[in-house]
Amino acid sequence: MSIGSLALRLRAILFWCHLAVGATAGVVILIMSVTGAALGFERQIVDTIDGRERVSVPTAATRLPLDSLLARAAAGPASNVGVVVIKRDAAEPVTLRFQDRERAGLSIDPYTGAALPHRAPGRAQGVMQELRRWHRFVGQQDPRSWGRTTTGVANFAFFLLVLSGLYLWFPSRWTRAILRSLTVPAFRLTPKAREFNWHHVAGIWMWVPLVIVVGSGVFMSFEWPTQWLASAMGAAVDPARAASRTPAQAAAVVGTATRTTHAALEPMLQAALQRRPEWTQLQLVMPGLGDSDVTVTVSGGNTFRPDLRTVVTLDASSGAIRTIAGLSDLPFARRVRGWIRFAHTGEVLGFPGQLIATLASLAGVLLVYTGIALSLRRFTAWRARRARDATGA
Repeated sequence: MSIGSLALRLRAILFWCHLAVGATAGVVILIMSVTGAALGFERQIVDTIDGRERVSVPTAATRLPLDSLLARAAAGPASNVGVVVIKRDAAEPVTLRFQDRERAGLSIDPYTGAALPHRAPGRAQGVMQELRRWHRFVGQQDPRSWGRTTTGVANFAFFLLVLSGLYLWFPSRWTRAILRSLTVPAFRLTPKAREFNWHHVAGIWMWVPLVIVVGSGVFMSFEWPTQWLASAMGAAVDPARAASRTPAQAAAVVGTATRTTHAALEPMLQAALQRRPEWTQLQLVMPGLGDSDVTVTVSGGNTFRPDLRTVVTLDASSGAIRTIAGLSDLPFARRVRGWIRFAHTGEVLGFPGQLIATLASLAGVLLVYTGIALSLRRFTAWRARRARDATGA
């Protein structure tokens, strides 16, 4: 068998595998693509329709020190506060999240310490939550349900389709006419020719964004890509995960430990701020039972970029800095995973990145539609041939 014949046979095998995977996972991929496109500008849509939570900024006012703020909000260090989020924007409230995850978060005025009225989810936020549920779990309420597994498998199938498509979408013969038919969208064609053209145009032009969006979705759907990457880079176990407690260990700690006496929190914030003076957001993680650290994450510029974050760990009882870590100080696998979440939405590149990710989702919709349409046409033609052969026989 010649090399040319072998290449054609391999291409045929890859084509049928591509078609079979697409036909099997197409509906779920279509759901994820449609909802992904609708969620592309979620933050901007919610802020525009529902409005952002804001506070009145008094003339010549300064923020209260964090310790005073928490005390006035009746949420001091002895309470169940888990995370404090502070934005540089003067009109942004301070957000408290609690160690009891069932308890709703609390927004407080940074100038008075008064708790802001609880805001029920707005109309836009409710719609986005529903879209996100379909995007992640195929409409299931429980994140641990079969829906998560279904979208994870579909994500992986889509990734295989995108990778194999790069080979199938390019022609075996290169001429100007063929290249034009695969890269320039056409509208005045027969339905079959138009679907073929659109399928290739969407796949070729959006291949790189699709690899990033779909590949990051695979990382978020499963643990094994991170574990494999860590192992390939020489770290068999992710240090952060190795340090986490099992439920039994956590219960033992809660039963025997006492809460650490805290030093003042405001000096800790100021010490962390010196590491990134251009900060836009601070996130302070309070120590739990048996812990002796306070962690402050200082984000600058685009807060979705992990390379613009500095993590400062301080001794809870003395306020002394223990460690200062940036992205480069993390293991390679964790650095990659740090980019994954907001590479998936494009937010690491701001508005242009969101636009590209949204276009990639729309390309996914077009690929599924044209792929299914072409498959049905092929199936219909096959049945017609079978009928003619049977009649001729």
